[in-house]
Parts: sequence; structure tokens; C-alpha cells
Amino acid sequence: MAQRADASRLDSVIRIAEDAEKKAYAELARCRDEIQGQEQKLDELIEYRKEYHQEVRLPGVTLSVQQIKNRFSFLQKLEQAIQGQRNQIDARGEQEIRLRKIWIAKRVRRRALNKASEQRRALRQQTQKREEQKQMDDLVRPH
Repeated sequence: MAQRADASRLDSVIRIAEDAEKKAYAELARCRDEIQGQEQKLDELIEYRKEYHQEVRLPGVTLSVQQIKNRFSFLQKLEQAIQGQRNQIDARGEQEIRLRKIWIAKRVRRRALNKASEQRRALRQQTQKREEQKQMDDLVRPH
């Protein structure tokens, strides 16, 4: 009876560990998706900067001093936005590394619990077979 209670408790612990592993993986996947979105946004900003530079270089376009200042100011703000986006990607990349470590630790724990459960099950089966064999031997053996 105690073995069944222990097995039931271990099964409960395994289910909790599986849930924790799934949750950790979901957080990791969400972080990866966010990084991809941020990288796409960075690519768009870089492409926009490239297009803006090409527009400024059109032949025959003359700009006033104020227009040049405005464009320079805009390019500075665009560069700041690009750098800010890179910083966000770097920060999320560090978070992804932390989340991956957490997920791996939870996966290792869950696998260890599953292995322990399988070993207990195998041990119970061996014990049960020995008991059955002993009962058969007792029945066959004359008293």
C-alpha cells in the first residue's frame, strides 16, 4: 500500500515537472518570437535609412540649409532608433539564454523523475515476479 502511495506521489511530482517544463518552453518560444519581431523591425529601420540616403542623393536636388539640418536631425534620430532596436535585441538575446538554461534544467529534472519512476516500476515488477516464483515453489515443494 505504501508503495502505491509513493508511486502516486511520484506521478504527481512528474506531472508538476512536466507542466513546469512546458511552461518554461512556452516562455522560451515567446521570447524567440519577440526577438524575431524585433529583428524584423530592425531590418525595416535599416532599409528605411538606406532608402532615405538614396533619396537625398538624387541628382539635381538642391536643398536649403534648413532642409539639410532637418534631414541631418532626422538621420540622427533614425540612427538612435536603430541602435535602440539593436540594444533591445541584445537584451532579449540575453533573456533567451537565461530562459533556455531554465528550460534545460526543468527538462533534465523531468527526465530524471521519469527515469526514477521507470526504475521503481521495474523494481516492483522484479519483486512481484520473485514473490510469484516463491509462491509457485512453495506450492510445488512438498511439506
